Amino acid sequence: METAWTVLGSSIGFVGATAYVINIARKWVFWWSSILNIAVVLLTQIVMLCVFAPNTTLSATRFNTGTSAAMLLVQLIISAVAITEQPLKD
Repeated sequence: METAWTVLGSSIGFVGATAYVINIARKWVFWWSSILNIAVVLLTQIVMLCVFAPNTTLSATRFNTGTSAAMLLVQLIISAVAITEQPLKD
């Protein structure tokens, strides 16, 4: 079970890192994006610590998956805002 959670968390982390690189390459950098990233990840980690006690490997892998999902969510929010503010050119 831990292997599945590890693979899932790593896969989500990879997609999130790719989204980050795309956002930077497209120059979709906003003043609020770093603050949002820190706040969402910190809040997610606090919630995950309260829900899953970090005393087993399974809990640690779930913690990693939740953190990776939060980071991906922030990148998707940045992309959505950027696309609506700066429509793609034909």
